[in-house]
Amino acid sequence: MVKKVGLIVGVFVLSIGLMACNGQEQEQEDVEKNIDGEASGEIPSIEEIIDINNLPDPVATVNGESIDKETYVMVLEQQMMTMAQYGISLEGEEGKQMISLIEEQTIEQLINEQLLQQAATEKEIEVSEEEIDEELAFIVAQFSSEEALMEALEEGGSSMDELREEIEHYVRQQKYVEEETEAINVTEEEIQARYEEEKQYYTEDELPTFEELQSNIEQRLIAEKEQEQLEVLFGKLRDEGDITVHI
Repeated sequence: MVKKVGLIVGVFVLSIGLMACNGQEQEQEDVEKNIDGEASGEIPSIEEIIDINNLPDPVATVNGESIDKETYVMVLEQQMMTMAQYGISLEGEEGKQMISLIEEQTIEQLINEQLLQQAATEKEIEVSEEEIDEELAFIVAQFSSEEALMEALEEGGSSMDELREEIEHYVRQQKYVEEETEAINVTEEEIQARYEEEKQYYTEDELPTFEELQSNIEQRLIAEKEQEQLEVLFGKLRDEGDITVHI
């Protein structure tokens, strides 16, 4: 089964990507309002959106290892809840298109996660307890306390030991990616060129200075280059792998 800590990261990235694909922009105050639970309408259950009973189990096989239906449905549900919380409708014809996009990208994400886990394990990359502790501290920081995290784990039928094990897998994957990709370098010329491109989105009165946007543009360019390298890496792993999608 695909490791859940890897999925936490994958789910977040996928959510952002789907929102960009949807092409819907909201004012920040509207987003905050929806996050606070004031979005209009009820969030539909996963059973109301897709026919879970007719899904095959496993939903895919990657180099002889299965991606089970439970994992696929869990990630789908998280994606659809995120879309609903941000006010993105899953009803009507546009909603059907969005659901299809979520389903397609979810299975692709799960396959990529599985390929990455297999490749990292095969390479026998070592992970220290200190590295696990560092990642765990980041997760704990998302809760009011470590006890709150442990309660959440128990409610989900998991434990701290299992979480540490999943963190180990996740760190191993990230170290593998670092070994298989090149360090990212963004020049000031690239940042300036992107700044010139984006001027068109501002009025003359609202246009920030280059210095005000420089750091933001640099981070976005780094993210874009990282994504390009990941796509190449996943393409290589897919070409070398044996993948069967059952849905």
